[in-house]
Amino acid sequence: MGKFGVTPALNCTMWNAVYVGAINTVPSFKKPIEANEIKMPIGPGGLINSRPMDITIQELTWAFDKQRRILIYGAIEYREVFSSESDIPRFTEFCFDVIVERDPRLIDWTSKVTIPDIIRFDGISEHNSSS
Repeated sequence: MGKFGVTPALNCTMWNAVYVGAINTVPSFKKPIEANEIKMPIGPGGLINSRPMDITIQELTWAFDKQRRILIYGAIEYREVFSSESDIPRFTEFCFDVIVERDPRLIDWTSKVTIPDIIRFDGISEHNSSS
């Protein structure tokens, strides 16, 4: 995720989680207890990277076979440093559908495999917002 404004962000907190479940279900977007949370300042044009998230080969297989859905979702909260509204928290929510494009059962996991070789992330527009 990136910061596209022209001022730095202060007290930036991001959390994210993985949802593995029914194809037609979307999580509540409430911060789960096991959420991956990081805090940092971020400058204009800066990027926020999350900590690694665990998705098992079995879960990738379920997604490939269309038996279950994998979503990566979360939120970012921050305050603008130089804004007259610096006391107003800003929020960005995000949600990405993890699309498994290659059968995980046929991949040699001992070789160098990269994420773009296997999956792509499709943003779900109704669950991506900012204020």
